[in-house]
Amino acid sequence: MQYFVIWPDGQKFGPATIDVLNGWIAEGRINGDTLLESVVDGSQIKAGAIPGLAFPATAPASEAPAAAPAAAPTESPERYLVVMPDGTKYGPADVTTLRQWVAEGRINAQTNLQEEMTGRTILAGSLPGLSMVQSAAQQVIQQPTYQQPTVPYPRMDPVAQYGDGGKADYTRSLVFSILGFLCCPLVFSSLGIVYGNKAKQAGHPNGQTAVILGVISLVVGMGLGIALNMSRFSQILQQR
Repeated sequence: MQYFVIWPDGQKFGPATIDVLNGWIAEGRINGDTLLESVVDGSQIKAGAIPGLAFPATAPASEAPAAAPAAAPTESPERYLVVMPDGTKYGPADVTTLRQWVAEGRINAQTNLQEEMTGRTILAGSLPGLSMVQSAAQQVIQQPTYQQPTVPYPRMDPVAQYGDGGKADYTRSLVFSILGFLCCPLVFSSLGIVYGNKAKQAGHPNGQTAVILGVISLVVGMGLGIALNMSRFSQILQQR
């Protein structure tokens, strides 16, 4: 079973399997109140109600510990995606890792960084904690060689990347198949078969039905066309 992740602003990401969703739960990207939409029937349900999703147990409340001495401020745990000039994104990486890439000449002060949690884009030179002192030989920007995540973070890519589950192709297939019954079945019915196959490949539950309807439209349409033409041809022969 696969689901789309629906964010509060209405955007959809996915689809993703149960294993992928569990990975996002472990990374804190979705929680029990996150709304998911089934790829099969379009039904929407909260992530916490889906069997197979493992959410961490809430720690029991305990008495507040005695006040401890103020600790020295630590670096923000915020992580960032490196956005290359061609739009390719790498990461996410924390400030310590970004320092290493600065030292290796992979990023500089003009490199765009995108906050993992908020999606806000900033210049690396404006990020506190990054030192942009580089040698002249290090000024040439190299694309980081680290590996991208196996499954992209859902907020990185819009629904366009994943499509609409074949809904548009399914609709086109029905329209062309119906037109094939009326005229030009060789053209319209063939298009109905093509778009039905696309809908099937995109995971639409009725994609196979659309393909079958296109085939029926092609056969019936051509049969009717041949029958009509034979009748007219017979009339012409009789007139002669």
